[in-house]
Amino acid sequence: MKKGARYIFKLIRGMSTAIFFIGAMSLFMPSAFAQVSKSSINFNHMKSGFPLTGVHITVECETCHVGGVFKGTPTDCAGCHSIGRRVVATYKPANHMVTTAACETCHTNTTSFLGARFNHFGVKPKDCMSCHNGGTAPGKPAVHIATSLSCDSCHRTSAWLPAGFDHAGVLPACISCHNGTNAIGKPANHIPTNAACDSCHKTGFTTFLGAIYDHSGVTPGSCGTCHIPGTYGAKTKPSGHIPYTGNDCDSCHIGTGYISFAGSTMNHTLPAVTSMSCSTCHNGSYISQAGFLGGPQGKPANHIATTAECNSSGCHSGFQTFAGLAFNHATASPAVAGRCDQCHNGTQALGKPTTHVVTTAQCDSCHGTANNYTSFAGAAFTHTAAVATICGTCHLGQSATVVTKPQAHIPTTGNACDSCHINNVFTPGGFAGAKMNHAAVTGTFTCITCHSGGYLTQIGTTPGLGALVQPSGHIVTSASCDNCHHDTSYMTFAGAVYDHSGVTPTTCGTCHIPGTSGAKTAPAGHIPMTKMSNPNACDSCHKTGYVSFAGATMNHAAVPAYQCVDCHNGSYTSQGTTGAQWTGSATPHIPLSTQSCNACHIGTTSWAYPPEKMDHVTNSNVTNCKTCHNSSATYLGNMTKKTLGNHENSTTSQDCISCHAASYTAWNSP
Repeated sequence: MKKGARYIFKLIRGMSTAIFFIGAMSLFMPSAFAQVSKSSINFNHMKSGFPLTGVHITVECETCHVGGVFKGTPTDCAGCHSIGRRVVATYKPANHMVTTAACETCHTNTTSFLGARFNHFGVKPKDCMSCHNGGTAPGKPAVHIATSLSCDSCHRTSAWLPAGFDHAGVLPACISCHNGTNAIGKPANHIPTNAACDSCHKTGFTTFLGAIYDHSGVTPGSCGTCHIPGTYGAKTKPSGHIPYTGNDCDSCHIGTGYISFAGSTMNHTLPAVTSMSCSTCHNGSYISQAGFLGGPQGKPANHIATTAECNSSGCHSGFQTFAGLAFNHATASPAVAGRCDQCHNGTQALGKPTTHVVTTAQCDSCHGTANNYTSFAGAAFTHTAAVATICGTCHLGQSATVVTKPQAHIPTTGNACDSCHINNVFTPGGFAGAKMNHAAVTGTFTCITCHSGGYLTQIGTTPGLGALVQPSGHIVTSASCDNCHHDTSYMTFAGAVYDHSGVTPTTCGTCHIPGTSGAKTAPAGHIPMTKMSNPNACDSCHKTGYVSFAGATMNHAAVPAYQCVDCHNGSYTSQGTTGAQWTGSATPHIPLSTQSCNACHIGTTSWAYPPEKMDHVTNSNVTNCKTCHNSSATYLGNMTKKTLGNHENSTTSQDCISCHAASYTAWNSP
């Protein structure tokens, strides 16, 4: 029983296996396989670790899972996209660039192989042509610029454009490439020219912008040939340009070398301009050039009311500027005489400043017609009204146009400027040359109040106008100026007589110092004072009341340290006959000895004979009497002189002393 049961079980199991195999095989039969689609399979492919993207979404499962094998299906590109793999997918073509990099290095999406970006990192420079040969990778197109340079000389690996072509060494034949095919050429609205491109485009060949057109050779007056709005790209008149027709732009835009329109000067002499009225342009409508050219400005709101043309009245006649115009008052309507304030009200024309002299008179009462109303300067105020002694009413420092006392004017109070300023009848410049009226000085003033050095501004170029002060070499004194300067008009300091009363005797040299105080000093030929017992005691000799040095009598008692010849030597004769006389007079002196003059000339008051007595005893030079006692001699003095011819012994050759006594007092025989 047991054996029978075991047999039946084996039979049943075998039948079941056969039935299962038959059912499983039926699934792989074409008719059955075609009936199964991925849309009917509810399976989340993300769980396999390989998400389906791009074309992998639509591909049939068995394309990758060949033979129903799921396990071990490749997940890298090369696992399928290679020759000889179990899964056969599109693989690299024969002309693919040589690389061992994974597909996904360049092919970054699973939708298409196109758009792959090759990572050129590590590619050797100048190896571009190994791939970019037109087969493996795109090469130079047929219209490429003819060059043997490596691609990377101009192109970068990130993109072909924009390529920075290195023009170094390129001959000036731009048009060989820039012909609109090989490289960018001239646009349709380019200025007509057959000149080489680099004649104007000189910015390193990196850009066409900023080209400077070479206008040399351009015919003057033909600017409008190129500078046409909307054509050629050349600058043209802005919308607010003054109205003008014609091609001669260079009539105004001159001097800039055709490089710039800025700085042009309007040429008002053009026939097209002279035929127009000023207001055609100068009406406020054409101010687009105002920023850098000034523009044809119109009359400002506060312009003087007039309907006359700008230049018809002779006001704006220079055409270059409105400034500095000379208004023609002769053509003004109504007549301007006595009507100045109609325009000169501070709005249309200059009015009186706030510091103007208070007056209700018409402007031309002072600002006369001599300058044709072109200037207010130089106005001569009419002082003919009762203005005496009330000068300070206007001349009080509140008006910049009215002269006032300068800061360093001598102190004065009151309005009576005309006490001193009385010249020129108050005309312009009438303050100059004023003479100080000391009679008008009242109060407790002394000379030093003004003559202190603080009030010198009136001196100017005319000495004597200011309050002069003691010069630097003035005699030292604290006395009032008028002690010595007694001129009752006080107009000059010259001729002052110093009052020596109270001066200590023998102190003359305290003030009478050469080149110091201005006091008179000894002249250059004066006898020397250095050996006087008191060199300052000029009054030892000059005793005439200190008023004059003339008539001085020499006081020899004041010169005890001198020898006579120290002065009586011919060097000190500036005082004439009162000087130190000497032996060089017209009548010769007997030969000088080495002893002092007073050996013979006993007195110091006269040289006359007597009382001088010849001292033959102390005179060591007396060794030959005949030297002086000779009848042919003309020496001064009274001496007996005989010739040998009438002498008792006419043949003797002996000296006088041989016979005559040695007393030298007589010629008596011994």
